[in-house]
Amino acid sequence: FLFEVKWDPVNPGEDYQGGIVAAVADVHPYGSAADPALTFAQIGSMIPADTFYIEVNWAVTNLFWEQWLRKDLLVFRVGNLQAMNVLDFFRYADFRTSFSLNGLGFPLTSIPFGPPGLGLAVKWWDEKRGGLYVTGAANDINSEVDELDWSTPFEAGEVFAGIEVGHNWKRMGESGGGELDHVHLLVFYADAPSRKTFPSESGWGFKIAGEKQWGQWVAFANYTYNTAKGGGFGFTYNEHNVNVGVAYNKPLGIRGEAALAVVWAKELDGSNCGPIDCQGRDQWASELYWKILLAPDFWVTPGIQFHFNPVNNPTEDLVVVPLLKLRLFF
Repeated sequence: FLFEVKWDPVNPGEDYQGGIVAAVADVHPYGSAADPALTFAQIGSMIPADTFYIEVNWAVTNLFWEQWLRKDLLVFRVGNLQAMNVLDFFRYADFRTSFSLNGLGFPLTSIPFGPPGLGLAVKWWDEKRGGLYVTGAANDINSEVDELDWSTPFEAGEVFAGIEVGHNWKRMGESGGGELDHVHLLVFYADAPSRKTFPSESGWGFKIAGEKQWGQWVAFANYTYNTAKGGGFGFTYNEHNVNVGVAYNKPLGIRGEAALAVVWAKELDGSNCGPIDCQGRDQWASELYWKILLAPDFWVTPGIQFHFNPVNNPTEDLVVVPLLKLRLFF
């Protein structure tokens, strides 16, 4: 369950608009089912099947003030926030309805961000002058998923921070619909979180990502390089992560998309760098899904993943993970 509230008491719809954004979430496996975020440990894959759905009890995921200067030009956020909500644009990364495989959605094995915590985010863009944008964010890397504690940034002074520079090209397609091409560079840094018990080391990295659209078809690719170990969740253990794929929008005239992607990841070379024994090994995985709008407020996404030669499951050449996601929103 995710409950979100947004209230703009200051200049709503005009320059200098300001307001509060809040969200709370409650996430649990169904019955005795496995926690989706831990599925990778069960199947022995170093590319997690789904890293977003970590079990939490009514956690405050957002509680921040959003302040605009000029409308649709410059916006600031300060408070309890998730840095990756404003960094690393990818149109098929919505964990609720699109890709689940790590590296495609919520890429915490290759980018060392942490849970929502006290931080600051800013974004600048100017649609009138072109599609260039700059966005940045920093927040407490010692924060916990189910705690709202704003004291640790001042006590420990350890953060995850990133800055992204990108460009969007918007145009009308031959069919009359809007089309979008995109490219960005994200540079990030993470301190080792001293308040957490898992092994970690400070480090930095970068990600280059791009998308190109031809009518209903969209091709995409990205590469991430990372030197940080552990990150804010303890799962950051990839030095290299590459994914390429293709999506087809509105198949059979139905709102949504079908998408296929392949991911290659290589572990950091060294010991004590997370839940996987890091020895510089690599692995491949793939995911195929179809996101379908069955009703105006109801998304259904069936899919399937293929994990090839899982590094911690040497008896298996291939592990297949079926997926089914349902999203009902009001």
